[in-house]
Amino acid sequence: MLKWLLSIPLVARFMNTKPEALDFIQTTRFDTAAVEQFANRHGLAKPDIRQALRHTATFVNSYFIAKG
Repeated sequence: MLKWLLSIPLVARFMNTKPEALDFIQTTRFDTAAVEQFANRHGLAKPDIRQALRHTATFVNSYFIAKG
């Protein structure tokens, strides 16, 4: 659906994105059981994705967007 919306020039221009930019997104699900077991065995925890995204946005805003 998003690709279809981006085929509308006004929407693509507003979002500053071309429909081809979505081609890399895969809907395939991968079995991550082995990685989960490895992480558990070694005490590795997944980061809180919301916090990670907030920190990334803050960094990008501070060092790239704010400085032009």
